[in-house]
Amino acid sequence: MRASFIVLSAALTLGGAVTVSLVAPSAADAQSREQRLERARTLYTQGIVHYEANELSQAVQKLLAAQRAWRSPDFAFNIARCFERMGDARRGIHWFRVYLRHGRPDDATRTDVNRRIAELEALRERQSAQNNQRRANSEELTAESQRLYEQGAAFYRRRQYQTAYELFQNSCNVLSVAQSNDYGACENADLSYNLAQTAEHLELWRDARLHYRQYLRIRPNSPERRRVEQRMEELRRR
Repeated sequence: MRASFIVLSAALTLGGAVTVSLVAPSAADAQSREQRLERARTLYTQGIVHYEANELSQAVQKLLAAQRAWRSPDFAFNIARCFERMGDARRGIHWFRVYLRHGRPDDATRTDVNRRIAELEALRERQSAQNNQRRANSEELTAESQRLYEQGAAFYRRRQYQTAYELFQNSCNVLSVAQSNDYGACENADLSYNLAQTAEHLELWRDARLHYRQYLRIRPNSPERRRVEQRMEELRRR
């Protein structure tokens, strides 16, 4: 059975990779192929170093570069192993299949690789289900955030600013969870602006400045930018 990671061997040679041609390659072509092969070996060796250091992202980058320089089924296998360990089911499956298509595995190795593909396919199904659930949760939380926002706007119009401010804050907190941000750090320019306006009515000058700053960060090209910046400066002097 093939080891969990293939070590480059003498099997990767220029002569073994040359296809039959009616026209003999020129000296320049041969030199170019030798250079590509040497580059592939160098990149592969660097990838091995990263892999053994458990630096999988760096390892796979080097191995992909080696594969681009010189296509090899062994490279494909090792790229697949990196993605497998990284939990990237889709790309792990792809590169294991590339290996099976272009390599010459014995029966035991083919069985092992097919087992790995089956496990990755099961992982992909679980990841897809989790993503669907997160998406559903996000949509539900976003709808709840909108409901709180509309309630806050209604209280704001009635000049009940304290209640409006609390509802706007709750809306922002819920939205931050839907967006997978830090609690309370929501990415919604309109909500940030309304929080700032409401904070001003409550004479929460520092909070108003912070909300205005968040508004400008989310919407840097706002036509209101100059006016908001001027208002922030006025609030700073209070």
